[in-house]
Amino acid sequence: MYKLVTLVVLITVSQTYAEDGVFSWYDAPVGALSASCEPFEPNAMTAAHKTLPFGTTVQASCNDRSISVRINDREPFIAGRILDVTPAAGRELGIIDSGLCEGHI
Repeated sequence: MYKLVTLVVLITVSQTYAEDGVFSWYDAPVGALSASCEPFEPNAMTAAHKTLPFGTTVQASCNDRSISVRINDREPFIAGRILDVTPAAGRELGIIDSGLCEGHI
């Protein structure tokens, strides 16, 4: 008698992506659903990007600071802006008061 054996292979793909532009921070009601259907959490290190796949982690740098954020929403919809971050990520990047910064991902 034959046994059915299932083999699962997980492959991690690492790709390089770079983009320069303006970062901003955004707020929403706690628990409001993001485009990925994940509840908004202002204290999470997450961000919105127009096209990067949900779940992608990017290194966001501006103001001589750098943080890792996970993409879970779609935005920004203002020309020239490339990343909207949560208030927690905005604090880490030092943009809460100014609202914006020139950055790199």
